[in-house]
Amino acid sequence: MRGAPLFGNLFEEVDVRLPGLDVIDRDNEILVRAEVPGIEKKDLDISLTDNLLTVKGQSSSEKKEEKGDYHRHEISHSSFARSVTLPGMVDSTKAAAVMKDGILEITLPKMEPSKRRNIAVK
Repeated sequence: MRGAPLFGNLFEEVDVRLPGLDVIDRDNEILVRAEVPGIEKKDLDISLTDNLLTVKGQSSSEKKEEKGDYHRHEISHSSFARSVTLPGMVDSTKAAAVMKDGILEITLPKMEPSKRRNIAVK
């Protein structure tokens, strides 16, 4: 068919990657930051079991292109799950999560016995 695109971009490489995670151990809390660009809040699932934090997400897209006799319709779905062991026990009842500009921030207050203490050398 004349004027129809070649198959070169029909089988584009699928971009599947795990989100980058930062775990920041502060005096009274643990802050976890995850890069989740393109994922909407409603498509995130965050769970905490003991000191294991799991972040799951999914996304989907649909592309349609019509030019004369040429029709292309592509649907893609992707998902990820990332777990990290936290450096101490946290109070899950006081955990909070916010997302802004593709960055998910999870704040996890530490339980009293897990708080970091400095030990002086004599």
